[in-house]
Amino acid sequence: MPPFHPRLYLIVDPDHIPGGNIQKILQQTIPAGVTAVQLRSKTASTKDFFRLAQETLMFLSPFQIPLIINDRVDIALCVGAQGVHLGQNDFPICEARRLLGKDAIIGLSIQNLSQALALAKDKEQATIDYLGVGPIFATKSKPDANAPMGLKTLFRICQMMTCKVVAIGGIQTKNAAQVIQAGAEGIAIISAICQAKNPTYMTRALRNQIERAYLQQKENTHETVP
Repeated sequence: MPPFHPRLYLIVDPDHIPGGNIQKILQQTIPAGVTAVQLRSKTASTKDFFRLAQETLMFLSPFQIPLIINDRVDIALCVGAQGVHLGQNDFPICEARRLLGKDAIIGLSIQNLSQALALAKDKEQATIDYLGVGPIFATKSKPDANAPMGLKTLFRICQMMTCKVVAIGGIQTKNAAQVIQAGAEGIAIISAICQAKNPTYMTRALRNQIERAYLQQKENTHETVP
């Protein structure tokens, strides 16, 4: 099982990639600093999504980068992907864990503070490896996305959760550091990388912002220790 480090979590969706070429994007971005990949498609048939998942997993395996399948527990199970990401109205978390096993990576979307408060009181939180929290800022990658929650709400959610938090929605080089400083473990990116003129450059720029934010946190912690 590849290690799950969601510092720079790339979501690849053929509908959001010029030409739909997922492998080309991965070739450009994995060496530049992507640490986890989620495969998403809202329009592909089950057969096509299954084939795409097989191809993506095969490509990622030599790099020890985990593949997370969006929504489809059945496809994650059949192709042997490392995990699944579920929405609020998708497959039940407890059943996903039972089917995929204790070592699978399971993520859940949180779109507002109310959902986070409900989850904080639910024993199901213990079965989740990470939360995808957002949108933090306005985004065009998901037309049905909720209103942006902002950094203050992200901070509150990070404070109340015991699992990792991956922030998503409108994150770019200009605000990536702020998201990490608010408490997120990492950032999830779609358009900022997949639709960039130079995906490799953008990946490196985002990863640099993340690492600088982590370094600043360590320095601040060191300064406050008596």
